[in-house]
Amino acid sequence: PGRDAADNPVNGHGTFVAGIALYGDVAANITSGQFIPDLQLFSGRVFADDDADQTKFVEKSVDEAVRYFQSTYQCRVFNLSYGDRNKVYDGKHVRGLAYVLDKLTRELGVLFVVPTGNLSLAELPANPVADYPAYLLTQTSRLVDPATALNALTVGGLATLDATFDARRNEHTFEDVPIAQQDQPSPITRSGFSVGAAIKPDFVEAAGNVAFVPSRRATRTQGLGIVSLNSGFALGRPFREEIGTSFAAPRVAHLAAKLAHRFPENSINLTRAILASHASWPTASVNLLNPAGNAHGRENLLRLLGYGQVFSEAVFESIE
Repeated sequence: PGRDAADNPVNGHGTFVAGIALYGDVAANITSGQFIPDLQLFSGRVFADDDADQTKFVEKSVDEAVRYFQSTYQCRVFNLSYGDRNKVYDGKHVRGLAYVLDKLTRELGVLFVVPTGNLSLAELPANPVADYPAYLLTQTSRLVDPATALNALTVGGLATLDATFDARRNEHTFEDVPIAQQDQPSPITRSGFSVGAAIKPDFVEAAGNVAFVPSRRATRTQGLGIVSLNSGFALGRPFREEIGTSFAAPRVAHLAAKLAHRFPENSINLTRAILASHASWPTASVNLLNPAGNAHGRENLLRLLGYGQVFSEAVFESIE
């Protein structure tokens, strides 16, 4: 309420998220040359466009926006790609926006999909390759609000690419060292659990990778990110690349919305159940986090991947 619906043309975060929520795998759509939406997307912007979020009012703004879209357009699935870095989970009560989302879920019967939140590149260890994945399981890498919401689907990040643009152009150079390998946890994802050791994140999806350049003690992400729509398309660039769990969440929201549309008479819990029953841990992540197959390794898998990645091809119809 009181805000223009238009995305910030400089940052473009909302447009990028919206592209994934509407189309799922945007890179696959580019390859096929077809963009055919089978969902209707409504955009509600609750922040100012200066990247200085007024977190004091976020709970009230989200509450009002959700009630508006639910009553006016019967929206059942809400993607909220937002995380408050000032509110790293301390292992105590669920509070803040997470509490509001849990309350709205129970009251309205809707589903929220949120990211775990990101580690900034500046927060990575001095040698992230050597310290990966241990640094992802430390207290400073815990979930941020509202990722602790018990009734929401919280989505962490996976690395899906392991070669930067420079590495692909010069395949014999070893300058760019990927922190994660394909299908391992993204180097910027955050970890669970939530209150009472509740499993969070619920799922993981593509969020991008980071490469380390040892000679310069620097990081690179070009060629390792997620592709989606660009708010500056009028200047000739319809697509761009970013990294972040903000872009893993809408991949799951896309599947959830399609399922909710297919089963309109059923509780949103059926959508949650179908997604969960088709999720599994990628083999590369299991080999990284639990090579010995013990309880400690299993706990680390749950902290970083939850139930795993949803096998989307089996969600809508049976496969052999």
